Amino acid sequence: MEKVIPSSSKKFIPTQPKFNIITNPTIMGWIAIIGLPLGAWGIYLAYAFNKEAKPVYRVISDVVVTESRLNSKIKVYYDSIEVQNVRSVTITFWNAGNEFLGKMAFSQDKPISLKRTTPAQILEAQLVATTRPNLKFSQVYQRGKVPGTFDCINLQIQGDEGLEANDGATFSILYTGKTNGSWFVDARIKGVPKGVQQAVEQNRKYDFGDIMVFVTLLLSLSIPYGEVRRRGITPFSIFLSLILGSLFIYFLWDIIYIGYQTATLLSPPEVLVK
Repeated sequence: MEKVIPSSSKKFIPTQPKFNIITNPTIMGWIAIIGLPLGAWGIYLAYAFNKEAKPVYRVISDVVVTESRLNSKIKVYYDSIEVQNVRSVTITFWNAGNEFLGKMAFSQDKPISLKRTTPAQILEAQLVATTRPNLKFSQVYQRGKVPGTFDCINLQIQGDEGLEANDGATFSILYTGKTNGSWFVDARIKGVPKGVQQAVEQNRKYDFGDIMVFVTLLLSLSIPYGEVRRRGITPFSIFLSLILGSLFIYFLWDIIYIGYQTATLLSPPEVLVK
């Protein structure tokens, strides 16, 4: 009788997947976390070395002082003249660039002008604030179509001055007119073909919660990856990937949008809006 010798059995040793820096979620997460501030720093340096003057303006407020009503016994007078629908507007303009804007850069034929898109009767204008005590402006009222009225204010920088970076002024204007118009600043500036541009106010800013949510979502993307490695592709892993991926893309777009606003939208110096 032949003796059967059992064949030696080999023990199965599972093989570990090779390390891949591209597919490793932890390393890619840290690269993204470190890369975002470095990219923002690079954008800041590019802006800092780009010398240009950027005159901008913003309408801080445009409010009703007195509103005329039918059959009202209340009458409002300004300098012994009855006025109706009196409003007050506050306008600030400044040099948001990093290049000096000298007095001679402003055209004498088309100086800095505070205007309105629809006809208005300007009662008076007052210089509210400037960024420097030596920065002063002379005011010249431009007569309107109606005799005895003014519809525009021309400004001239006094003395041997100009607008440094973040230099500017704020004016308050008392006027009467229709409510469907808007104020703006106009000027012909040599070397600045676009003239004075409107600085739109930023509607949202970064806060600590935005950063924490983005970092948490970035790190949580490793959860679907680990789920697939343990159990393979399942309906749960697909659902989890879609939810976390969608949230990550939403917050990433939100951060990019806020970053774009921060880089392109400008805020006036605090001394001009206090």
